[in-house]
Amino acid sequence: HDELIYLLLEGVLKEKKSVHGKETDLGRLYQSKLRHFLGWPLAKFRAQRVLNALPTSFLREHALLLGRLGRHDEALRILYTDLKSVDLALKYCDMRYSRQRSTRKQGSNTTKSGDISSLDCPYLPLVKAALDSSSSEEGTASAISIISKRRDVIDSGAALRLLPGNVPLSAIARSFLIPALVESESEVRRLQIAAFLLR
Repeated sequence: HDELIYLLLEGVLKEKKSVHGKETDLGRLYQSKLRHFLGWPLAKFRAQRVLNALPTSFLREHALLLGRLGRHDEALRILYTDLKSVDLALKYCDMRYSRQRSTRKQGSNTTKSGDISSLDCPYLPLVKAALDSSSSEEGTASAISIISKRRDVIDSGAALRLLPGNVPLSAIARSFLIPALVESESEVRRLQIAAFLLR
């Protein structure tokens, strides 16, 4: 698969060179295929070798390769800090989460309840990156937003412990705590009804 990656990379570079650095439809297609292939979990290639050959301007591709090498914090730093994209960083975390969920069926990296353990929670490094990346107020607001958007899959306790101690309860109540409590209460109620129906 290494050869296919190099062919796609060569196609992207040739297209950029032919129109003096501007993107063409064909160049975008090559780059899209390259990103898709780098993110495909069944692809067999030497990630470190491809990473060394990749131009530094290919930031998203760098992030995908770093993720394949297990360097998730670096990958998230590129997506969140360098590319300034919470959406790309969340997509990256979602991809890791879905892969962890699929391996969960074999019984690895899970807690007794079946959830992914806090050590392996793919969203916690993104919360850390948000807190480390900018001013404390902006980073805290971004971290709270990330926690809120993925409150159904993130390790809530670990995520809240990452927040600075001076964050007021009101800052996380509306966007995270209240919806999380309502969802957990609804789940308890559903289980109670199911138990009653089984009697």
